[in-house]
Amino acid sequence: MESKNVLSRIISLLPAEDKSIVNSLHETALSLGYTAKISPVGKKPEDWKCEYIATKPKRVLYILRITGQRFSIRAKLFHIAEYSDVLENCTEHCKASLLSASKNCKNHGGGCAGPISFTIDGKAYSKCRHFFLFADITPGDVEGIRRLLRNEAKYSANL
Repeated sequence: MESKNVLSRIISLLPAEDKSIVNSLHETALSLGYTAKISPVGKKPEDWKCEYIATKPKRVLYILRITGQRFSIRAKLFHIAEYSDVLENCTEHCKASLLSASKNCKNHGGGCAGPISFTIDGKAYSKCRHFFLFADITPGDVEGIRRLLRNEAKYSANL
């Protein structure tokens, strides 16, 4: 079965509101030139991940995880310090969700370039560059997340 059909089928299992959110973020990544690479995760048939990858430079923009009827986005916001004002303009729910769900950096056993430091609303944060997690995304959060993804794509392309 073609990857696009698999992704469409998996997204169709989500509740209507979540389906709309995932489709919107999916279309955003595709419009930025990223390709979707889908694969199963674990042993359960309803656990999937989809990586949105750019070829030049080869980078993952975000990973969509779908587990049963829930989803999350793990974004690779390596340049967030450059556009932290975009995050400041996201909904309070979006900011709180990102800051509470994202992990502090443990340097992946020394094999990591370290955390990303940035400031939001005058407060300094340092989070793992591989784990900016958006969970429980609401329709009101989508436009802010799309702006973050667009900015990350722009800064990544300038490398």
